Amino acid sequence: MAVLVPEHIAKALELREGDSVDFDLLNKELAAFKKRGIADTEIDLLRKLSGIKFADRTKENVRKSLSEEEQKVLGALVKRKAISFYDEGKYKGHGVYSISRDYYVLLSEPEKKPGPKKANALGDAGFRVVQSQGEAEALLSELEPTIKSGGVVAVRSFDKLFYFVSSDIVSREGSRIIAYLEEGDLTLKEIVGKCSLNEKLAKAVIEVLRESGDIIEKRRETYALA
Repeated sequence: MAVLVPEHIAKALELREGDSVDFDLLNKELAAFKKRGIADTEIDLLRKLSGIKFADRTKENVRKSLSEEEQKVLGALVKRKAISFYDEGKYKGHGVYSISRDYYVLLSEPEKKPGPKKANALGDAGFRVVQSQGEAEALLSELEPTIKSGGVVAVRSFDKLFYFVSSDIVSREGSRIIAYLEEGDLTLKEIVGKCSLNEKLAKAVIEVLRESGDIIEKRRETYALA
């Protein structure tokens, strides 16, 4: 038996022959790798930073949200280039912390078994795209407790479609999309290719990011950081 580790993951983890690696199966196609020796405190810090809205990751805001010990961990991750400081475009002069996209795979956690209501509403994919106003209202009613608790995000786009997405997916895939957009504008198809996402899921996450003000649609299906 053998496990093939993608090159970008091997580089991010600085894997060498003989290293020991733990991994958890998240679903039939995705596994989360963690090199033994990477501290749980570092993984926790990356997750904490990932949970902060991209535009709010300024040095001042992040420092306020971290303990003194966590700030030391942050410094170590910056040296490791797991975290960089993005200081371009609208963030010029007051940059924001950005997690290297190669490290996002380390943030994934085994999926929790969804309750019946969530499973019936969003299905195993964790998102729904709805066109009918009536169907959208019914889904809003069914998901109301989960939306209020922050477990699901619901937006209506300019294309008159309603997008319902698990917050876990938005956090994970949205951060990856933002990381790629730091390198320049991308079309929907380019984002789908780079992130290896289903096109409908990619569009759903994009619409949530656009609604939150993290990204803009410069022209039809071409996106950039806000």
